[in-house]
Amino acid sequence: MHIARTGLDAQDTRMRVISNNLANVNTTAFKKDRAAFETLAYQTVTAPGSQSTAETKYATGLNLGTGVRVQGTARIDTQGSLTQTGNSFDLALDGDGYFQIQMPGGQLGYTRAGNFNRSPEGLLVTSEGYQVQPGITVPANATSVSIGTDGTVTAQIPGQTTGSTLGQIQIASFPNPTGLQSTGDNYLRETASTCNMASAPNPFRPGAFVVSHWAEIALAAASSLLVLAALTPGEANASIFGKKKPAEDFTVVRAPMTPPPAPANGAIFQASDGYAPLYEGWRARRVGDPLTIVLVENTAASKSSSSKLDSSGQGGITPPTTGPLSLFGATDASMSGTRGFNGQGQANQANSLSGEVSVTVAAVYPNGTMLVQGQKRVTLNRGDEFVRIKGLVRSADISADNRVLSTRVADAQISYTGKGDVARAGRQGWLGRFFSVVSPF
Repeated sequence: MHIARTGLDAQDTRMRVISNNLANVNTTAFKKDRAAFETLAYQTVTAPGSQSTAETKYATGLNLGTGVRVQGTARIDTQGSLTQTGNSFDLALDGDGYFQIQMPGGQLGYTRAGNFNRSPEGLLVTSEGYQVQPGITVPANATSVSIGTDGTVTAQIPGQTTGSTLGQIQIASFPNPTGLQSTGDNYLRETASTCNMASAPNPFRPGAFVVSHWAEIALAAASSLLVLAALTPGEANASIFGKKKPAEDFTVVRAPMTPPPAPANGAIFQASDGYAPLYEGWRARRVGDPLTIVLVENTAASKSSSSKLDSSGQGGITPPTTGPLSLFGATDASMSGTRGFNGQGQANQANSLSGEVSVTVAAVYPNGTMLVQGQKRVTLNRGDEFVRIKGLVRSADISADNRVLSTRVADAQISYTGKGDVARAGRQGWLGRFFSVVSPF
């Protein structure tokens, strides 16, 4: 029970991680997390190689695990897709690295979300008002601002023939970016395991470009597969604690029916009269056609047996008249016996079933025979009665009024069953069935 509980707790944590990924599906440049698991301590009952007998050793031993736990979460820093926004201050990083942000308290924060704006003072800031580092001020009279792939910010100032360089956005990179700690609002902070290597322009890493007018899409696909991955693994552990799995749905799924075409009524054909051929009548002949089966089932069986056994026997002894045995006298001894047995047995059974059941044609075979099947259900007085029939029918045996006798149905499977109060009253109780087994006489 304890081991199963550890698995349930671990899967609950994993579900929380995936739920957070789904919740941030529209967060700019969001990176999804994944939960990593590790086994708990193992109990060594029998060590491998220990003596099993005086001359043999255990080949594998016996180690028993004690469960599982979440080792930690890791951020997947895979490059997300880029989407065009048309805003010159929307920046995206094509490659590794992070924008540097001046956080409250003087610390540096890092983010991949480059949806920046110009503050009333002309500073390049985030949507929360935090300044991008190093600070870049855009003059109020700048007519146009462009940002190059190396992070250089250039503005066109009235009265100047060439653009003015306002500064350069620097990119920070880390040998271990997964060591950055999330602080919320799409920001990360440096820890002892990250080791910031470059807080300067990034000319030595040509693979990392600053792309203006674009934004990075969140790397967290909101698909049903993630939801199933979050819910399914915990079911095996939850079932141990008495939680039932949801019942499987076996509801028949039917495709939507194609709208029928407009009826082409004429002088002879009328759609309201059906689609039976003019000279063939209304007998069932296609898959789906209805057919009425007239139940005429009468069975009678009688069995009797008898046996008789007679046997008799007789014997006698006459003692000798001479010799020592003559002293016992001359009395004769005689024996006789008879045995007889008479046995008789008889059993009679009769069944009768009559009525009508409408069925449908399930299949039509090349030789003209048809597989038909159907059932009739009648609910009456808190009880249900079922009449089911299935079998093969020849077209020649179907009458003009689309009926066929049940005696003409080949390989017929006919059942008459019921359920409810009346059916239960006709069945022997469990106590009676018990005594019928232990005392059948």
